[in-house]
Amino acid sequence: MIDLTKLHAEHKEWALHNFPNETPYNQLLGMFEEFGELCHAVLKRRQGIRGSQEEHIAEERDAVGDFWIYAFHFLTLTGITIQDVHRCTVVTAPYNHTEVGIARELGRLADDFDIKDTVTYRGHFAQLWLIFERHCFANQWSLEEVIDETWQTVKKRNWQKNKATGVASDLEEETRG
Repeated sequence: MIDLTKLHAEHKEWALHNFPNETPYNQLLGMFEEFGELCHAVLKRRQGIRGSQEEHIAEERDAVGDFWIYAFHFLTLTGITIQDVHRCTVVTAPYNHTEVGIARELGRLADDFDIKDTVTYRGHFAQLWLIFERHCFANQWSLEEVIDETWQTVKKRNWQKNKATGVASDLEEETRG
């Protein structure tokens, strides 16, 4: 079982080193970016164009994982832990398409962004967590495993050393491969 508390703590250290001057707003923009990538992968998979099913599934998993990398940074910058999110009791409306639920909740988070209220933020992230879990379950994935897979790659990047790729050199990237 993946220890999300430990992963969030590791992520916090990594994020504060790599992006010491980041803002919650930038993380919100990153979550929107990754949601766009998720929608793109889902759409192209459903249409059966621009790649194989396997390629689209890999892109979809990557977008889900990257979304939560940004989300963890948002949580860190606003003083919220992953345990806080999981302690929130929420009831989500059933969505025929989880992408609609994610869009709705991400929009609500954006609407409430300027309130700067951690209780409100926790509720939004608890909703997002449940909707992403549903999305992953529908694809026979574990959200925790997707996040961990992404984290295993992301944590090797050092954006302070290499602003272009996050890795020290092209040779280092090839060996990590």
